[in-house]
Order: sequence, then structure tokens, then C-alpha cells
Amino acid sequence: KLNLCVIDQTKQDKQANDMTILNTMGADDSQSRTPRKPDLMDNEGEKPPSPVRVEEKLTRPDRRSVGYPDVLFLGTDNVDLMGPDLARSVLKKSFLLEIEAVELASDKVRVAYGQVGFFYGDESDDPNTPKNSITALHNVVLEQEEYEFIAARTQVRGDFYILRFPDCRKVNADVKPYPLRMSSESSPRNDKWRSGIDVATGSAPSVITAEQGFKQVRGDFVMEKGQKIGIVVTMPPQDVLHSSLRKEYPHLDLQKLDGIFGITNDRFANVYTGEITYVGEKHIEYDANSFDGCSGAIVVLLDKNQPESVMEIDYGCAVAVHAGAHPYYDRNLGFIVPGILAHRSGD
Repeated sequence: KLNLCVIDQTKQDKQANDMTILNTMGADDSQSRTPRKPDLMDNEGEKPPSPVRVEEKLTRPDRRSVGYPDVLFLGTDNVDLMGPDLARSVLKKSFLLEIEAVELASDKVRVAYGQVGFFYGDESDDPNTPKNSITALHNVVLEQEEYEFIAARTQVRGDFYILRFPDCRKVNADVKPYPLRMSSESSPRNDKWRSGIDVATGSAPSVITAEQGFKQVRGDFVMEKGQKIGIVVTMPPQDVLHSSLRKEYPHLDLQKLDGIFGITNDRFANVYTGEITYVGEKHIEYDANSFDGCSGAIVVLLDKNQPESVMEIDYGCAVAVHAGAHPYYDRNLGFIVPGILAHRSGD
């Protein structure tokens, strides 16, 4: 789910000032661009409603995110599941995704927040250069009748870079919902994920270094219930996040939510941990916490307290892309990175 924020600029002004963005789909996106500073909140100091209707889930309100010992700017809600080397590694790979879209009814440009990760290409590519960017499909495929996609970007070492996602040409009507569960007499519900197989890929900026890219887990890895995972999340602007959390979890006070999600001025990113509770053909479900703005986060295998099915070579490797809350069960879900085997395991 995306945080949509008002910018005091019309679509016409945006097109006049940012034609470079509108024409980037065939351009070299490795060049940096510093965007204007947006007005993130509306006149009432609140975040406008999001056009991407994907919920997130607070599955474990008892958890608290704390600063990881001796690793500046990173927090986690379970230090015992992640060693210091992995903590330092994932911090370098965490990137916030900013999406610009025009709200057609008001002709205002909005900015949305999600997550993006960078991956290495196949064996024929330079092994030291991440080639691909990956996020949730619903971060770039917007409501056709309400929003028009403009651009997606991320910040690398202080500069902003435009990311190309070919799927941004699509609209929600082009996406076929994906069945999370097969209906049966005992489970007659038709559990479908509205955004289909919720993964979008694009090219990575050439400035992304080897240490900033995720490695996909080995091809013969078998995903199973009980494996420990974490979602790596760069924190959106704090005032936008607070506004979103007040609406998303109105039964909890903001101070408690700050503790659960590790929202502090010195926290750049957090790793929300959990374990796999279900493995489907194309998706996994897990009990990690998440908030509005986590979609597109990379789901990695942690390096502590793992079952025998997870080898040392698998630690820190990517297995899925976080999508959002399960429509019926008290858990979150992500879609498996293509090429990974899935061993189906129920609740």
C-alpha cells in the first residue's frame, strides 16, 4: 500500500517542467535527477487517501524494533534472528521507492512511497553489477480511472535516479487476479490477490554497486513453513508515516506504534522479522509486521535459528517481494522471486 501525498502543482505544470521524466521509458535512466521538494501533507496535516488499496498487517503487536547493536541507522524487532554481518549487509541494500502519479479528479501530482531492491542478472552478466530493479507490481500499476503514472525513482548516495518499469504502462484492468487458495468444500472462498503475481521488474541504475544488490537464493532451494525471514524496509518521511499509521491502526497510540516499527530520527531502515507460515505455488505467507509503505520490500532469509533446510549459503538471499496483508488470514504475504522451488505447506 502506498502513501500518497499532495504536491501543489497541476498536471499541466508537471508536464511542462518534467518532460524528461515523461520521456524516460526509452532513455538512459542511469542519469541522476534531483526532484523538487514536494508538499507531503494536505492542508489539514494529513496524508490524502491512497489510490492503491492494498492493506498491510500488524501481525505481532507484542514486538518492538530496537537499534541493532553496533550497526548505525538499522533497527530490527528480533536481534536473535540476524547476525551483525547480515545486518550491515542488508542496510546497504535498502532503498525507498518514490512514485509520481497524477490524480485525475484534482489534476494534482501525488507522490507515493514503496520499496525497491536491486538484483544481479543471469550468469552471463557482470557478476559485480546488479542489473535489475524489483518492486511490487501494484506500486507502478495504478487505478486507470483515478491516477496516471508519471515516474518512479530512488535515491542513491544523495542523488535521485529514474527507474524504468515497463509494467507502468498497464492499468489494473490489465492485471489478472491471482488465486492464493484453491477453493474446496471446506474452503469455499475464492481467495484472490487483486494485483495478480505482484512483482514488477525493471533496469537498475548503473551506479548501483555490488554490495547494494541482493542475490537470489540458489535455484534448488525449497521454501518451507518455519523458515525465518525478514523484510528490509527503508523508512518513509516520518510525518507521512505517522499520518498513515494513525489511520491504519487507530486502536493503538502513536508512541506504541513508534516502538513496534522503530520510528526514530536516527533510524534509516528496519528489518521486520518472522517465519513462513504457508507456501503456495507463487507466494509465501509470514507473520512479520508491516505498515503502509512496505510494499515492494525484499524478503530475505535470516541467518539465525533456521531449520536444516536453510544452508549457510542461503543467508541473506532474496526469496520474495513483499506485497501486503492476506485478505482473510492474520498474516502478510509476498510473491516468490521467479525460479525458486516452493514446497507447498499449509497452516
